[in-house]
Amino acid sequence: MIEPTMSQLELFSDMTAGEAARDNDVRGNERGVAMVIMLLILSLTTALGVGMYVSANSDLMINGFYRNFHGSFYGADSGLNVARAQLLNQVVSAVPMTFAVPPIASPATVATNAASYLTTNYGNFVALNAGQAANSWREQFKISSVTFALAPGSPTVTTRDGSGNPTGYNYIYNYSLTSMGAAQGTEQASVSESGSLILNITAQATANRQSFASFGTFVDNYPPCLGWLVPGTMTGPMFTNGAWQFTTGSYIFTDAVGQANANADF
Repeated sequence: MIEPTMSQLELFSDMTAGEAARDNDVRGNERGVAMVIMLLILSLTTALGVGMYVSANSDLMINGFYRNFHGSFYGADSGLNVARAQLLNQVVSAVPMTFAVPPIASPATVATNAASYLTTNYGNFVALNAGQAANSWREQFKISSVTFALAPGSPTVTTRDGSGNPTGYNYIYNYSLTSMGAAQGTEQASVSESGSLILNITAQATANRQSFASFGTFVDNYPPCLGWLVPGTMTGPMFTNGAWQFTTGSYIFTDAVGQANANADF
């Protein structure tokens, strides 16, 4: 049996210590790389989470903005409808119950008063979710600008009776409205509209009772082919609920002649 010498043992010991040192260095390097990789993964995950949060929050903000903006627009549009209806109501309320000539004595003053009514009652924000709409989406409006005036050349006479007296009038009012709407947020929307309100006023025909004694001839029922009206001179008003039938000859009527049917027979 050969035993190693002292120099051989020292050499083996030096080699073993060197290999152990190299192993420790390798393990230390591996632990450092793993830590770097973990930090990179953690940073990437954090950045991804922050990005998702920002994206979701931005979507919520954008959706909320458009929701409130649309609510403001609908509020402004509703305000226009309310204002237009109020202008018409103010004009109609100025028409007397009994027909007069002209029906509206001071149409320009009516226009001025109607515009002032809108400014007074709708010059500040007015809530739309009231009454039956109390639980609806919160919307409000105000009329920020109103112009209401009688159109040039208005009013005009549309109809006259047999004596030439006016029995019908046409009124045209030009208007311009701007409505501002608001909802739950700070967003506001403005809607403008221009147009004309046209009002036709006609006198109601009155029924007159007339005695049969005032007619020269009155025939209640005169169906077709019943017989000819004898030619000659007819004195006094004549009327039938049917239709007159004429034949050859001369007819002279000294007063008004009327019938219910649209066509006469011959």
